[in-house]
Amino acid sequence: MSVGINFTEFSSSGVFLQILYPIDRGKYNFEEYARIEIGQHNEDIVREIKAPKWPNRYRFKLWNKHSGFPVLIEEKDIAVVATTEDDALDFGGRHAFAPGETITARVQMLKDRYFTEGAHLYVTPLGNGPGRTQIIPVGNALPREIQFEAPHTEGKYVVWLIDRSNYEHEPFEVDREDFEVQATLFIVNGSFEYPGSVSKKWTTHFTGDMSVDGWVVGSGSVDRVRDVQFEASDGSYSVDLDGSSVGSIYQDIVGLVVGKNYKVSFDMAGNPQGGPLVKQLIVSAGDESKTFTFDTSGRSGNAMGWVTHEFSFSAESETERLMFSSMTSEENKLFEATAEGVRVEIPIISNGNLFGPMIDNVRIE
Repeated sequence: MSVGINFTEFSSSGVFLQILYPIDRGKYNFEEYARIEIGQHNEDIVREIKAPKWPNRYRFKLWNKHSGFPVLIEEKDIAVVATTEDDALDFGGRHAFAPGETITARVQMLKDRYFTEGAHLYVTPLGNGPGRTQIIPVGNALPREIQFEAPHTEGKYVVWLIDRSNYEHEPFEVDREDFEVQATLFIVNGSFEYPGSVSKKWTTHFTGDMSVDGWVVGSGSVDRVRDVQFEASDGSYSVDLDGSSVGSIYQDIVGLVVGKNYKVSFDMAGNPQGGPLVKQLIVSAGDESKTFTFDTSGRSGNAMGWVTHEFSFSAESETERLMFSSMTSEENKLFEATAEGVRVEIPIISNGNLFGPMIDNVRIE
C-alpha cells in the first residue's frame, strides 16, 4: 500500500508512522502493530509499505519527533479485508442452494488479531432482486460456523460479513460471498473447483475422503488434477478416477421426485500419459447404470479432447447416489514372464498413479 506524506505542511524533525490495532471492545484501547521510520525530508514523499496481514480495522498515526517529544500530525483508520487466499467467510465451496436450505457459513476471524463487539452477517438480494435482508449475529471474533436458512425466493444474493465494533466510525465490510437460490436440482461442485488454491499438480484422495466439496471417494483412490497438469473441461480442476488405485467417487442427490426421469450430463476424457489407450468408466444412479469409453490416442495434457455424455435414470427415492467408477481392471495391467515361466503382474503406473478415465463439469436436469 502507498502512504503519501505532505512535508510542506509542517516542519520535519524526524517522522515515523505508527500502526495500531484494537485489542478489546474499548474505544481507545489499542496496541502497536508496527512502527515505520520515515525520517526527515524537505519535500513531499510517497512511501510503499506492506499492509497488515490480518483482517481488521487499523489506526495509522503519523508522528513528528519535534524537540525530542513526538507530536501527532494526523491519524486515520483503515480497514484491511480478507483476500481470496485467506477468506474470512466461505460456504465450503457452495454457491447455489435450494429455497429454505440450511446454509453453513464458516467465519474465520482470528482471535489474536481481530476483536469486535459483535460481527454480523447481512444477507441481502443482489441489485433489485426479490427478497428481504436478513441480519444474523456472529458474536465475538472467534473461528466458528454459523447456520442460517437460505431465502425462500429464487434469485441472486450476497452475504456481507460486517464488523460492528464500538468505535467512532461506521461498521465496515470484512468479506463477502455471493450465492444463488435455485428451485431446480443442481450438482454440488460439479466442476470440482472447491476447495481452490491447491498448489500441487494433482492431489490423491482415498476411500471415504470428503475434502472435495460435495463429493465422497467411494472406493480405492482418485486424483483431483489442476489444469497445469491437464486442461480441464470447465474451470481449473478435473478428476482422474484412478489415483494410486482404481477408484470411484459419488454424490448423494437430494430433492428428487420419485418416479421422475432425470438426465445427468458430464464431460469425459482420459489420462493421456499411459495405457490403456481406451479408458472406461461406469455411471450409476437409482437402478440404472451405463458404461462409457474414451480413446486417448493423439491426446495430450493441453489437448484432452473432452467429450460430453448423457445418462438418464428414474428416481426410486427422494435421494439417489450418483456414482462414477473406473473400469480399469486386471486386464489393463502389463504382464512379465520370468525365466521360470511364472507370470508377474506389473500395474501401469507413473509416480505411483494409474492412468484412468477423467470426468469434469457434472450437471443434472
